[in-house]
Amino acid sequence: MPLSRMSQMIAAFAALVSFAVPAVAYDPSNLARLTEEWLAAPHGDYKSPSFTYWNEEGEVPVDCAACHSQTGFIDYLGADGSTPGEVNHPAAINAPIGCASCHTSAAHALDSVPFPSGVVVDGLSASATCSVCHQGRQSGDNVTSATEGMGEDTVSSDLAFLNVH
Repeated sequence: MPLSRMSQMIAAFAALVSFAVPAVAYDPSNLARLTEEWLAAPHGDYKSPSFTYWNEEGEVPVDCAACHSQTGFIDYLGADGSTPGEVNHPAAINAPIGCASCHTSAAHALDSVPFPSGVVVDGLSASATCSVCHQGRQSGDNVTSATEGMGEDTVSSDLAFLNVH
């Protein structure tokens, strides 16, 4: 990515932060630190396949947009004036998850999340925003098979989400 594009992203990020992040970000030293931390984290990794996979197509499809584009997540929340809980339009490419994705009144108000099984989990508070995307997509026999031979509550670096998609 050319430096000018990087500068544009940082400027856009800074503008979004001024509306979306708590007062701690208004201190220029905190804003710079938060920007650096975001760019170093997976949500800000604009080169990641999580955000570049659809570049040739020119848009992130509706089924993928909520978790793979800031504009898609904002659409999912209904923070753009659309119906909350669904993505109504394909999303912009090159739009990693930024401050305006999670630090909005719509995200803060979210308290329940539908899971792939159709079960809606309520009372999630602040975890609801993360749970929209950060949830496993398989259960039952697949989980039993992956954990076979392990004691209950065993921590293993070999385990991760089972088919996040």
